[in-house]
Amino acid sequence: MSTTYSKTLIKEWSDYHQVGIWDNCKWSVRLYEDRVIYKDYTVKWINNTGSLATQHERFTGVILEALKKIAAEEIADNADYIQRVYELVNGDY
Repeated sequence: MSTTYSKTLIKEWSDYHQVGIWDNCKWSVRLYEDRVIYKDYTVKWINNTGSLATQHERFTGVILEALKKIAAEEIADNADYIQRVYELVNGDY
């Protein structure tokens, strides 16, 4: 049984931040009607060696609904809630 996902992008947020010793690592959140795709970088350690690695997560449920509200608020307020989005997907709320 295959799952059909919405292809219509509602909103996208992205910004740059430092990950370990690497500057300008771009994270992004893509909001669709039925899911959220989050991409960020992390440090992957093997023995004593760290390297830059990507991580991807898919959110539904509470986080999906919260991001839909944030997107609607951004449109209504004409404001930037990028920090709020980043904290939400990272569990820093």
